[in-house]
Amino acid sequence: MSDYSEDSILILNNTVKKGIQDVRTVFDNLFKLFSDGNNIIDPEVIEGEVVYITWNFTPTRDSSYFGSNSFVVQNRIITYQTIASTLYYKYPVV
Repeated sequence: MSDYSEDSILILNNTVKKGIQDVRTVFDNLFKLFSDGNNIIDPEVIEGEVVYITWNFTPTRDSSYFGSNSFVVQNRIITYQTIASTLYYKYPVV
């Protein structure tokens, strides 16, 4: 969580979370979800302060889900992050 600050904002499927504790809660749930399946992360695109990744996650006994993450990194801190995937409608993490 050292890459985040109290001013960091995470947007996941149109839900906004702010600050380290809210982001930590989401990531705790993400790590639980992603521990039961196969995740393939494509090479990242980095342009200035913006990082973009796409991924495909296949939960055990389910089909594959496509997702994307965008990050704005300023002074080594993730100031904004977006996560989007239909995965989180079936497996909520917020």
